[in-house]
Amino acid sequence: MPLLALIPILATFAPQLISWIAGDKAGRIASSAAAVVQEITGTADPAKAAEVLAARPDLATNLRLRLAEIEADAAKAQRQAELDTLRAELADVASARGQTLGLAQANSRIAWSAPIISIVVVTGFFLTPLAGKWFDAALDPIWLGALIAGFTAVIQYWLGASASGRRAQEAVEVVAAQSAARADTATAKAVEAVAAVKVAQAAQPPPAPVPAMHASPAGPSRFIGLVDKLLDHEGGYVDHPSDPGGCTNFGITIGTLKAWTERDVTCDDVKALTKEAAREIYFANYWNAVKGDELPPGLDYEVFDFAVNAGVGRSAKTLQTILAKRDPTIKADGAIGPMTIAALSKASLRALIEEFHAARMAHYRSLETWPTFGNGWTRRADAVLATALSA
Repeated sequence: MPLLALIPILATFAPQLISWIAGDKAGRIASSAAAVVQEITGTADPAKAAEVLAARPDLATNLRLRLAEIEADAAKAQRQAELDTLRAELADVASARGQTLGLAQANSRIAWSAPIISIVVVTGFFLTPLAGKWFDAALDPIWLGALIAGFTAVIQYWLGASASGRRAQEAVEVVAAQSAARADTATAKAVEAVAAVKVAQAAQPPPAPVPAMHASPAGPSRFIGLVDKLLDHEGGYVDHPSDPGGCTNFGITIGTLKAWTERDVTCDDVKALTKEAAREIYFANYWNAVKGDELPPGLDYEVFDFAVNAGVGRSAKTLQTILAKRDPTIKADGAIGPMTIAALSKASLRALIEEFHAARMAHYRSLETWPTFGNGWTRRADAVLATALSA
């Protein structure tokens, strides 16, 4: 199950797990979460998984508990990594002191390096302020800061080599180990609590199915279905000489891909674009930009598809111009906000969809490339209208 499609489900059942996934460069946490969702819902389709979880509260509870286990495991792994890092740092310091001691025992002149450098740093630390006072000169903050850092390093080096310093380091390791042990105990208790809840659930009969519901008029699952319809219209890779956007794949132009990747791209890069990557671009740059989740079903598809085909700003202005006929306070500024969303209730949904379609076709007919692409645009707009009116 793709990560992008998984995010709406995680936001509902385990929102804190999203931050763990963002920091997991290896992608193991995301893979585990996707596998659990698929195992519990019995489907790899995100939209169907959301419907199953909405209809089966028992499965939703089970998913929430399983995701909590994954989160606990991630926290445990992070604490272990921090402890390993601490131990490595202590080992590095001990190694440096051990090398100096070994050189001294071998009567090597190199062994004098650490004492001489330490004497220079300590002398400079105490004499520099006095020199500044004697010669009535201001001390350079950068120089003084370097002396303080050097003096601190010397103190840590020599005191760390003493028995008391070693005991202090050992104490740090003990405290870190105790902290990790307490964390492991807490994790174990959490897992035990999860198991207890599972046993209690198993003793109860499964609840009767309830109708699937969405948190908003559109809901995250609508994007998945609509973007696939849009991809069917866009098709695959094309590089039409009359298309001002240049080479395109799944409707993503070379300019859009360049802006998304923040680097120079070629038509070969466009050709190599995957459907999943295209969905992510459509979700971030178009669906969210036109507030797709806040638009009513049907109108969301019209506005979203036209945003992809003609630009987010033009699609938003088209909707705002239609609404302004009913509410003069609406300004066609190209940014859909709370006022635009609120004005939607002042007109029938069917009328808005039909007027939007008419305005869309008027825009197409005004373009110089209408003779070349007009038939394709018309077929696409008519198909979108039919889907929007049936939503």
